[in-house]
Amino acid sequence: MLDRVFNPDDKEKNALILNHGLNGHEYTLKEISGLYGVSPERARQWTAKGLRRIRASTSGNELMAKYRDEYVCNTLLPKLLKHGQRNPYLYAQKLEDLEDLESIDYYFDMLGL
Repeated sequence: MLDRVFNPDDKEKNALILNHGLNGHEYTLKEISGLYGVSPERARQWTAKGLRRIRASTSGNELMAKYRDEYVCNTLLPKLLKHGQRNPYLYAQKLEDLEDLESIDYYFDMLGL
């Protein structure tokens, strides 16, 4: 997926790979900045820009759709339980509503989580 979103030499891609340990070792922003001779803030900007590019891409949307159910079960339902939403009917209704929303972040804001 990274190859579809980024060019081979994009610093954003390389920063994401290093920062998230996709090559087997997680690098800190300070380590990444040392490799490229930039400030840690610049390395953070590269990773943030890379994530935004993935989220905005068709490949990122396909990946999100693929893992949406897993994400909801592992993230959303525990938060609903934590906030007292113990009625199964409410779970079903909120999950149906989720399909109509463009952004899961918007859904969390709507619930006040």
